[in-house]
Amino acid sequence: MQQQTTVINEIDISVSPEKVFDLVSSPGLWPKWHPSSRHLAPGADRPLKKGEGFSEEVHAGGRKGNLVWIVSECDRPRIWIATATSDQGVSIRLQYEVLKNSGGTRFKRTLTYEMTSAVLIFANTIFMRYKIKRESAIALRNLKALLEGGF
Repeated sequence: MQQQTTVINEIDISVSPEKVFDLVSSPGLWPKWHPSSRHLAPGADRPLKKGEGFSEEVHAGGRKGNLVWIVSECDRPRIWIATATSDQGVSIRLQYEVLKNSGGTRFKRTLTYEMTSAVLIFANTIFMRYKIKRESAIALRNLKALLEGGF
């Protein structure tokens, strides 16, 4: 038994693609804009490249957990992809796409997670996926405010 969920969010940000890319590919800065990201191990406060890893404490969808990440693709300033496994058996793929537009940047965040535990699948169906979608939308609004505010 398994369940896969994908959450896609997009937003226009009035700064350069390079500035957006460098911030979002620096996981140590995620807690400044993503409400689910609570703490990252030291060393992830810079743009990470393919093959680099990091760990993160999260509180996502109403549940706490620990994630171990590895960057699987990095093409600055266009695309950044990382995959993670959680201490609860959840697999995650996170993709950031950064595109130049007339006003600066179009940022697209695609989060895909897969659960195999019956308990987590039930929780995801009832409430977790809705909370995660809301948290993801808040994250992009926070990111926009942070970057356009001069961070």
